[in-house]
Amino acid sequence: MANAYDHIRSVLDGLPDQFVINKMTLNPVIPTGKFGIVFYLANTAPVATFSAQRNNTWNLAVISPLASEDAATEDLVDALDEVLEVLELEPTLQWEQATFEPFNERLWCYSVQVSLYTTWTPPEPEPVDFSAKTVAELRTYATDNDISLAGATRKADIISVLES
Repeated sequence: MANAYDHIRSVLDGLPDQFVINKMTLNPVIPTGKFGIVFYLANTAPVATFSAQRNNTWNLAVISPLASEDAATEDLVDALDEVLEVLELEPTLQWEQATFEPFNERLWCYSVQVSLYTTWTPPEPEPVDFSAKTVAELRTYATDNDISLAGATRKADIISVLES
């Protein structure tokens, strides 16, 4: 997957219905009986051993709707386990640690650091209309793209070489 956000979102879409994915906010909307998920891209870096791959580090919060630390803890541990099970199904993902902490002034969460590898795919080049170019422009195109014209001098022959 080329887009890091789409990749993490597709993984999180595998969560059961008891989880509500919120946009990045300090005040998530968490309906009764559900747990909130908030995530954001914290860092991205190239993977040294693989070209065109990126290591995207995401911070993900599994948030209890209960304001009391004591009340939130037990069910939140179970919710964390469910989230980790979904994360562990993705082969390009590795979670680093899960830390119990306050999410905001009233809610508690497990904060999980996730590394998700994505492959960057360069965009397809725009198609070239060779017939609209002059012979000089075709030769320049061949030179710029390291294409040997193999002695072709006529426009039709040059186009044939470039298209092959």
